Amino acid sequence: MEDIETILNTLIYDGKVEMTLVAAKEGTVGSVDGQMKLFRSVNPVIQTSGLVKTPSGLCPVFDECHEGGEISPSRCIYMTEWLSF
Repeated sequence: MEDIETILNTLIYDGKVEMTLVAAKEGTVGSVDGQMKLFRSVNPVIQTSGLVKTPSGLCPVFDECHEGGEISPSRCIYMTEWLSF
């Protein structure tokens, strides 16, 4: 289940999926603490410019990202993809 959540989180950070938390009855399959995560695909109406989609603006580990660290801009696949735009 953790692998699936990692994939879904990546899709969220890429702007391809949105997540919504909804209330759920206790005992409902997939609910945690009375909440359930729902995911849906996002289809943009118009293409956004490259400047709007900078990876660092959406990155959940932005505060841990620095050159020479485990997480760095030079090793970031999202930054590399964005720069090749």
